Amino acid sequence: MNNNVTLPRSLGVLRIPDASLVDITEINRFGPGEICVISTGSQGEPRSALALMASESSKWLAIGPSDTVILSSHPIPGNENDVSRVLNGLVKLDAEVVHSGLHDVHATGHPRQEKLKTLLDVLNPEWFVPVHGEYRHLAANARLAQSTGISAERTVVCEDGNQIPLDDRGVRRSGTVPAGHLYVDGILDDLGSAVLHTDDTVTADTLQRTIRRATGQFVDQRTRRRPMIVPVVVET
Repeated sequence: MNNNVTLPRSLGVLRIPDASLVDITEINRFGPGEICVISTGSQGEPRSALALMASESSKWLAIGPSDTVILSSHPIPGNENDVSRVLNGLVKLDAEVVHSGLHDVHATGHPRQEKLKTLLDVLNPEWFVPVHGEYRHLAANARLAQSTGISAERTVVCEDGNQIPLDDRGVRRSGTVPAGHLYVDGILDDLGSAVLHTDDTVTADTLQRTIRRATGQFVDQRTRRRPMIVPVVVET
């Protein structure tokens, strides 16, 4: 979070006077109406600052009736339970909670095409390998790069497991390596350099979470409706 504020301030994109920034250790010197806290945790991450506040586990902040909490994001499919847990925790503390299900407060973290074009124009890369997203997103990103002048021969669209050597000849696909889902039955504190293999035996709890996540993603993609009802598999 510090980096996300420091970098745009140094570039002049985020204009916040030094006098308006307060270290978290000093917020008790101010009244509730004088402080705006920018926090991690909009996706309900268990150890994020917002989740700790919602569970009354934060050593810095105690949420109460005088506080308003704004979540400026949609829950990512699969994170609904974690986000709901945080929302419920905040409401139990009598905070006013504002989220995208109630008001238009969603602030996307994804740039639009014109901003991506600007980035490509500034960087002017010799090679382009789009990452992050499903294959259709990668292909669309590749076409966008080609529209800025990067040749198709220097645009490499990959899938999970593709090997991409980078040498004097450039960038290319060269073979594949195993890349799939890995289920860990239990808790591993330190994987170290151990090689893990998938197991045919998956615990019921792991299977239930996998089914819930897959079902939630399917329903969200098909209906685009919120709230979304996700069936829960109960072992009998």
